[in-house]
Amino acid sequence: MEQTSITDNNRYPMYCYIASKNDAEFANFKRHPVYNSVLEHVSPQEGSDYLRKILEDNELHLSVQDWKYILRNDSIGNPRTIQYSFGDSQIVCSPTTLRYVKVLSDISKLFPENIIRGGYPRLA
Repeated sequence: MEQTSITDNNRYPMYCYIASKNDAEFANFKRHPVYNSVLEHVSPQEGSDYLRKILEDNELHLSVQDWKYILRNDSIGNPRTIQYSFGDSQIVCSPTTLRYVKVLSDISKLFPENIIRGGYPRLA
């Protein structure tokens, strides 16, 4: 069968299956090399660039509560986290989480009617 995605390699799906069945493996899955070959490979500098752009665009108008909600993503799988500073504030998060927030910001520009300003997107 022809590979159509980087995840069509049997290693990634197998690892995800193992992590889903094994609590010890699941506790650290975001640090596993097989998982990192697909996800959780954003560099600290790229994370910094994403944060700068998120704050410059200010498309989402994220509150402290919004950031707390978003950063819950990093409470699962033990990702590598970095401390980022902006103004008088600091956050500790995975650079990949900042990529996800940047994608959300980009989507909100394209589909502003589907985003509630001052918060995270709500599903209908």
